[in-house]
Amino acid sequence: MIIIGEKINGAIPSIKQAIEDHNEELIRERVAAQAAAGADYIDCAPSTAPEIEYDTMVWLIDLIQDVTDLPISIDSPNPLLLKRIIEEGRLKRPGMVNSVNAGCMTVAVEAGLDSAIMDPCSSFMMGTLYAAEALSQRDKGGRKYNRAFRKGIFK
Repeated sequence: MIIIGEKINGAIPSIKQAIEDHNEELIRERVAAQAAAGADYIDCAPSTAPEIEYDTMVWLIDLIQDVTDLPISIDSPNPLLLKRIIEEGRLKRPGMVNSVNAGCMTVAVEAGLDSAIMDPCSSFMMGTLYAAEALSQRDKGGRKYNRAFRKGIFK
């Protein structure tokens, strides 16, 4: 079982306040507690206004990496922000992208995504995944795409 600690999330009122106040101590405490409790990854979800989300995510990533060597799951509905974080090498260790957005997944596949937290029963999401892998040439000749289409995994 892979455990992703989800407590560094701006949707949680105390974390939202800590983000607004730049309360490093609270963020560090929550990261340390999750690491000590056995998390395999630490989720980083600023859940802020779009105009400050990048700076907030970078700040949180730096704090998380100061506390633990666990990989980070970066979480945002903005695929370009996630791609930028990955391309800039902000993560010390390979982590994961946590988003349910098809556009995000497409950009993440291009950036090297090799696993996804998604609904495999969604023909739209599965079709998007197969198409992204084919277009990014990770599916040589589109064989997996064609096979999945013929099986009716997506339409």
